[in-house]
Amino acid sequence: MGDREELMLERVTYDEALSKWEKYRQHFKEAGSSSHSWAYDNDYFHKYFEQVFSRVLGEIQNHKMQLWSYWGEDSKEKYLTITRLNTDGFTGQKNLGVFSLVRIADVDDEVRDDFWNQLFFQTKRFADINGCIGIIANTVLPYVVGRAEKHFQGVKVYDSLFLRLI
Repeated sequence: MGDREELMLERVTYDEALSKWEKYRQHFKEAGSSSHSWAYDNDYFHKYFEQVFSRVLGEIQNHKMQLWSYWGEDSKEKYLTITRLNTDGFTGQKNLGVFSLVRIADVDDEVRDDFWNQLFFQTKRFADINGCIGIIANTVLPYVVGRAEKHFQGVKVYDSLFLRLI
């Protein structure tokens, strides 16, 4: 990975994702089955998690999905995020979708705010480079909506489940 003093959120290469996949997969699974998540008691999540996440790794290899890691000043990972480039089959327009986001270590308010600022900056830059007309996310967590409204200028909340970030 690059210079962590300059950039704390960066895209993980496929080779690095592959070498750490079991650890990363477990973080996403634990977050998905936590008590504050929609997946906590959702049979679909528990039945299909392994199948879905094995496909995610393939999509990362094919550059259709991206894995991002946020590093603290202590050089330890604090957050993981997965995004997905979506192309509309009729119009050809592209959006960058936030597929999953998970905090994997305790952080203070300063680190949390920096993560959200970095997430906005890096994903917007990536979306622009890839010709996306927007960034979208779905969530059932009011906390995520609040963070998006604070850190993504011009966020539009269509309902508590769908956000258009840019």
